[in-house]
Amino acid sequence: MKYDEFFKKNVDGYNCILCGQFIKKQKNSGTSNLIYHIESKHKNDDERLPMKRKRIEKETTGSSSIVSGPPSIIEVIQKWSPNSSLVEKSHKALLQWLLHDSRPFFTVECEGFKNFINVIAPKMPLPSRRSLMRMTVEMYDDYRNRLKMELTRAKWIGLGSDLWSDDGNKKKLFVLTGHFLNDKLLQTRVLSCIPFEERHTAVNIENKIKETVDFFEIEEKVVSLVRDGGANMVLAGKLYDVPNYDCFAHKIHVQVKS
Repeated sequence: MKYDEFFKKNVDGYNCILCGQFIKKQKNSGTSNLIYHIESKHKNDDERLPMKRKRIEKETTGSSSIVSGPPSIIEVIQKWSPNSSLVEKSHKALLQWLLHDSRPFFTVECEGFKNFINVIAPKMPLPSRRSLMRMTVEMYDDYRNRLKMELTRAKWIGLGSDLWSDDGNKKKLFVLTGHFLNDKLLQTRVLSCIPFEERHTAVNIENKIKETVDFFEIEEKVVSLVRDGGANMVLAGKLYDVPNYDCFAHKIHVQVKS
């Protein structure tokens, strides 16, 4: 940013070319006081800034080329304002990275990460952990609704199910996946991955399957269920009353472990 376009420099500080106010140069303060002055005093004076004025003058002459130049301080501030589309997209991409790579939310509070962001996008405000949690719920709801629309285009759907324990969080989880053709290409989607604190009975497992199937309104499209060979899963498949099969990969896993 060329600050001499907005301020006239002298020995002791700067004079604003918009209002003439003198801004004293503070030792080791950098340009933060200049940015603060523009933001607080001249939010509505963007057209009066030199480079902006030159662009307007060039446009009014009817010339096919428009003078380009560095963005004004106002433009930079507005670009990274908390409610700007760029900040929204950046926060969404940040959250997607954290979720995709299983990174903890406190990453945004780590000094190393803050320094990285300060280098590549110094004006970008970082979301708090609480904001990330709220955004996760919103993203989850959006994903489920888009998935529901996608499943309406499927003619037949095969289900896959599994139960396992997360040793780290001491949680027991139930997952249900959907497999279907879309434009002649095989698609695989996670329909649910939810805590399973109840007893792992066949009836309870069947109820979990029904809850997910009912939410996505795909009962008439389900043609098969793949599950492990546990007695409770086998019986759950029979209770759900669709053709159900042992998972070949699970059989190999059991044999290797034994």
